[in-house]
Amino acid sequence: MLCISLMGIIEPLTTHNWVRATFLSGMMAYYDLTKDQEIFNYVDGLCQEVDYKLGERQRHADEFAIGRVYTDIFLVNRDPKVLEDMYERVDYIIDNPKRGPVVGWNGDTNWSWADALFMAPPAWLKLYTSSGKRKYLNEMDVRFWDTYDHLYSKEDHLFYRDDRFKWDKEGDVLKTENGKKIFWGRGNGWVVGGLVDMLTYTPGDFHSRKKYKELYLEMMEEIASLQGEDGMWRTSLLDVEQYPVKEFSASAFFCYAMAWGVNNGVLDKEVYLPHVNKAWSGLVKCINADGKIGYVQKVGSSPFALSENDTVEYGCGAFLLAGKQMHELLEQQ
Repeated sequence: MLCISLMGIIEPLTTHNWVRATFLSGMMAYYDLTKDQEIFNYVDGLCQEVDYKLGERQRHADEFAIGRVYTDIFLVNRDPKVLEDMYERVDYIIDNPKRGPVVGWNGDTNWSWADALFMAPPAWLKLYTSSGKRKYLNEMDVRFWDTYDHLYSKEDHLFYRDDRFKWDKEGDVLKTENGKKIFWGRGNGWVVGGLVDMLTYTPGDFHSRKKYKELYLEMMEEIASLQGEDGMWRTSLLDVEQYPVKEFSASAFFCYAMAWGVNNGVLDKEVYLPHVNKAWSGLVKCINADGKIGYVQKVGSSPFALSENDTVEYGCGAFLLAGKQMHELLEQQ
């Protein structure tokens, strides 16, 4: 019933749009859990309609979000056609590098905003998983840490959404209404969602694996401390007073990342399981009787107000990713 309700809201968008891609990533997690061939056929059918192509922007991180789905499909059916466009695009970028620290931070060229760390790095990393070619792992790693150096606040253990919000620059800085730093909920949700893939698919002997784990642990501790009594997080993580309404998509990504950590022994179960259970309870309360998910902040690049009727399909995708982890958690218990 839930699956049918989620499918019903995706029609206005193209398959290789990042919004749709996030939903389909959740659907592939659902397939991985259930092995329901109808689910796989649904996702694969949509991808066939766009001939397994990425979006038009050559280097833009958002165009690689659907690549996360293509690699999932390939790892099931091993059809080389599924990854042809992915290989061509990533090989071109590797052969013609324009890294942010070298050429400057441009959103169409580099991973210059926090969301990009969910959109692109997992797809590049899973090209390594699909091919065994280390160059995809290495190039992903270099660019991930470029973005880390550009946007991560080592003081706050959170990512600025983009350089508009950074406080380590000259001149006036953007602040919340109450004078606090602006850390966008979903922006950090995108990051930790991507970090789950970093820790799932990065080989144990890879030189940066320890760094990914340390970053994940650091962010999880901070994020857990910011959870509301209702189990949810807000669009502006440090200023709940400005935007007090709970926000679904960030909360779903945080639940997903925390539950994964508990399931895989990366997070202390005694410390984090109460946070996970409270988050899941909060998420379920955002689903109305006909299966519609509410409280999903609409497409944007910063915190802003929302209502219980707001819904976007990346919220559904994040919920399905979290749901798979919750199912595995219950099985372990």
